[in-house]
Amino acid sequence: MKKLNRLMTAALVITCSVSMVSYGGTTAQLKQNAKESSSAARSTSTAGSAGESRTATKADKKALADAGRKTRDLTSVEVQTAVDLGLKAGDESVKLLMIVKVKGQDMGKSSMKYLTSTHMEMAEQSTDMSAFYTNGYYYLDLDGEKIKLEAEVSEVMEVFESNTNAGWLDRSDSFKDLKVRTEKNGSKVYSFSCDPSSAGSLIQNFNDQLGLSDSNIDMKLLYGTVYVDSSGYVTRESLDLKMDFEAGGQTTSTDMKIEIKYTNPGKAVTVTLPSTAGYY
Repeated sequence: MKKLNRLMTAALVITCSVSMVSYGGTTAQLKQNAKESSSAARSTSTAGSAGESRTATKADKKALADAGRKTRDLTSVEVQTAVDLGLKAGDESVKLLMIVKVKGQDMGKSSMKYLTSTHMEMAEQSTDMSAFYTNGYYYLDLDGEKIKLEAEVSEVMEVFESNTNAGWLDRSDSFKDLKVRTEKNGSKVYSFSCDPSSAGSLIQNFNDQLGLSDSNIDMKLLYGTVYVDSSGYVTRESLDLKMDFEAGGQTTSTDMKIEIKYTNPGKAVTVTLPSTAGYY
């Protein structure tokens, strides 16, 4: 049981670390009540392929990096992140699923409206949490307990950027075996492998929480896919990670799938926030 408890604790810490923001010692968890299944979160593209994958050129690499920056600079967003995590040590294992949905208006500005919710499942139990930000305050509803916290826009943005793995496409120059194909609707699909240091904040948080460094990680697979629409926005990102690591004399195997999906990037998003009544 101790071994399994350690795995469960690690899973909770890892997952919550990508959906938390601290305000003066108080932690606000960004959670979602969306009940979509992980299969729906990882639905495949219906556009159809118009050509075979080919080795990416320098121009392709630049287009991928530009799409990452263009998407990260959006001031209106509707995005869902799904994390499907499995940890196994010996005969014991734990599975965790977390789905975070965010809608944001005037992102990064003082007038920002930010609405988020999270659904998390682990060990046959589930948790739902919702939160929103407006006018310098962060409002958290956890099982009916309503908390009001003073917060900076920059703090909320930091959590949003972590949840969406922002910035990892800035490292596309280091991606290996980068290939691209063009679909019938004009969008492009990039596929590649990459080193842990280039995989973004979600993976970095995972390693940091377990006290891991590249020296004690045996990476089995780190594979990414990015969909870029004909307007140059990222519409979907996925990252598959398989690795073993040593901790406390025990080898633990990890299988993590991350799926990030943007809804109509580049279109205006209007956020309607709940009432602030009852929050203290």
